[in-house]
Amino acid sequence: MKCADLTNDVSFHDSTLERVEQANDQIVLYLDTVAAQLSYIGLDSGNEYVVLDHVRVDCEGARTRKLEYWADTKAPIEHPEPERPIVEIMENDLEEGVLEISGFGPSSGWVVWQIEARRFGLRWSGETRYKKPKAEQDGAGQPATRSELK
Repeated sequence: MKCADLTNDVSFHDSTLERVEQANDQIVLYLDTVAAQLSYIGLDSGNEYVVLDHVRVDCEGARTRKLEYWADTKAPIEHPEPERPIVEIMENDLEEGVLEISGFGPSSGWVVWQIEARRFGLRWSGETRYKKPKAEQDGAGQPATRSELK
């Protein structure tokens, strides 16, 4: 299994959260796949990106800072299944020790989950390289931006 610190060069867009483990001050997220710039795994990005398989996100010294479940557009309600907060992730952002992920929760609600942690690590067991679609290729061979991976 390979590992690295989590950065915003990794996109969880369209990732499935397979399970969550929480114990003491540790939160562990298990995802099917994530997308990343090739530079994230130490390779020249050019017009390619990599999909990392069987992903584990280790949140050390962690706690849930916010967990919102939106069944409509009026106001968040109590999450019906907090042990399974998100099913399909659409966005992620890591800023100043807070990982915010949002996406579809159980029963088709929209979820915003913020995890505050001392450290975020990423582990994966496989990777596949892909060419970026022509519309996203920059022609100059520069790495994709985070938004291009979404």
